[in-house]
Amino acid sequence: MLLGVSRQSVNKWEAGKAYPELEKLVKLCDLFGCSLDELVRGDVTCRDEEATAWTPLGGTPQDVSGYDEAARSYAARMAMGIAALCAVESAALLLAGLFPSAGFAHAAPVVASAAALVGLAIGTAIILPARFRRKWFFKDHPFVEDFYTSKQKRQADIERSTGLAIGALLVVSGAVVAFLTGSNAWVAGGLFVLLAGLGVSAAAWGLISGGRCDLDAYNRKALGGLSEQDIDAMDDGDIRARAERAKRVRSVCTVIMLASTALALVLLFVPPLHAQSSFWVPWAVGGIGCCIARARLYPKDGN
Repeated sequence: MLLGVSRQSVNKWEAGKAYPELEKLVKLCDLFGCSLDELVRGDVTCRDEEATAWTPLGGTPQDVSGYDEAARSYAARMAMGIAALCAVESAALLLAGLFPSAGFAHAAPVVASAAALVGLAIGTAIILPARFRRKWFFKDHPFVEDFYTSKQKRQADIERSTGLAIGALLVVSGAVVAFLTGSNAWVAGGLFVLLAGLGVSAAAWGLISGGRCDLDAYNRKALGGLSEQDIDAMDDGDIRARAERAKRVRSVCTVIMLASTALALVLLFVPPLHAQSSFWVPWAVGGIGCCIARARLYPKDGN
């Protein structure tokens, strides 16, 4: 999407039902390497080949915003953060179990707790900047037109399936290894944390990297996070309408999950109800409610 507008807007321009704003006209001039006067009153198709050689042909959507690279980087950083967090804690647990003769076992709880804090710090140092970069990208590019080919989408599906499969295998392997080494609780715990952490890391990479082709979900989330002022300032009516719908979805889902959380806390901390074991049910119901709200208020095609 070279101009930051939807296909519907371009169709309206071509049909003479609407006209580009001045800002878009200036961008078109930069795109075709011509002056505003030539664009509005002249014929840019007669310009020499050298002046227009770089102009993209065919009208095929392109990743001009760097979305794919940003999405891949975000997936890798999130996976690295999770892996780092679990690896440090696992190392401390394994040391506690493998070197008891050195007196380390007596200090194991303290060392394990300290390692957990170190791992949390390292993981946070990796994850937080990635989250901020993601947030800034949302703000800079609240709408990205789908530019992925069918082949690229199939490849992304393979990445997602592979990540989830490897993640599940590592978590199950961690449980099996922990069971087999159960005689040494520290070693069992360390191996489980290591393998399960790597499994969660692989699954997170698969879900994020494999889900990058779902630009409808990206646009809904990015548009829903815009302020009312940002939405009102949009000069593209189609994208503004999508942003308003995404904003409504975000508001409805926020209310649903707040109500679900309040009910879950009541079930968990009010003994007379005898429902502590079912405290998670409101969150599950709330998640389903959010899915229904998204389907009704923001259809898959965004229209």
